[in-house]
Amino acid sequence: MTAAEPTLIMLEWLKIAENSEESTLIKSLILEGKIYSYIQQNSTYFKTLKYSQLKREVLQSLYEEFTNTKRNKALKLLFPNLINWVNESKKELVEYLRLTNNKIHQAYVELLTSEQRKKYQPELEKLTLRFMDVSKDLL
Repeated sequence: MTAAEPTLIMLEWLKIAENSEESTLIKSLILEGKIYSYIQQNSTYFKTLKYSQLKREVLQSLYEEFTNTKRNKALKLLFPNLINWVNESKKELVEYLRLTNNKIHQAYVELLTSEQRKKYQPELEKLTLRFMDVSKDLL
């Protein structure tokens, strides 16, 4: 399989996708192992990229937080329902991580007395920053 990561995302989307021209196309591309070649042949944005650049751009589009990049828009032209689903999933994950980070920070603050807060404030800040870094890595 030449496109494992996009394939896994596409397969996950196919579980909930209705039968459509797009879902039929994606099934065909998966079975034939032609995801990247289809993207390259049918997109002006991806057309001139070398395979390694193409793969990197596609993967970045699937995993980056921002949904208004040129690469994301180019994929959305080819696979509108899939990319809408991916983008919505990313938004939900970012919101979940933001809420979780706030809850963890609040729990620490509530557990500490004012003297402990002063003493542990630098550690709390480091922990909060570390959690934010981990959250970014998940995207």
